[in-house]
Amino acid sequence: SPYGAKVGSFKVNGEETLYNPGDVSWGGITQLGPWVGRLKDGRFKTLNGQERDISKLSFIQMLDGHALNGVLMRVPWEMVEQGQGPEGSFIRLEPELEAGTFWGDYLKAVHFSLTYRIKDGRLSIEQEVQNHSGTSQSVSFGVHLVFSTQENEEWALTIPGTRYVNKLVPTDTLSNPVQGTR
Repeated sequence: SPYGAKVGSFKVNGEETLYNPGDVSWGGITQLGPWVGRLKDGRFKTLNGQERDISKLSFIQMLDGHALNGVLMRVPWEMVEQGQGPEGSFIRLEPELEAGTFWGDYLKAVHFSLTYRIKDGRLSIEQEVQNHSGTSQSVSFGVHLVFSTQENEEWALTIPGTRYVNKLVPTDTLSNPVQGTR
């Protein structure tokens, strides 16, 4: 999909690996940023102390009063490069942004790019953020990965980490939480 640089289908050995393939509203792989998770009441402070209220902007998705997962999933992306090489086949994308808007100007100053690469039946996602603003910026960049599983199939996700923070994020139980966290 051109919106959110979304991958709607990925097959390995002819079998679909993503949940709800082709549905641009839910499923697949979606890009998140310039924040991941929720912004309480749709507000945040910049690193120089300016408070921003984005809760009323039309393209901000609100959930339970909090701004959800940034805007990158809701803006169009353009292909800027594609090719093949020793590291596999790839496509590089950048968000298309409207100058003169808050997010358009912000996301041009903090440049995001994304490369999807396929090699030997494996998909890798390379995310790059470059700050061209001349001042410190606070950003996060992530993905929603929604895989299809067979009935009764067990999956395990391992994320190496030194701490666990849960603020405003609904979670299920953690089978092996990071020691010293709750």
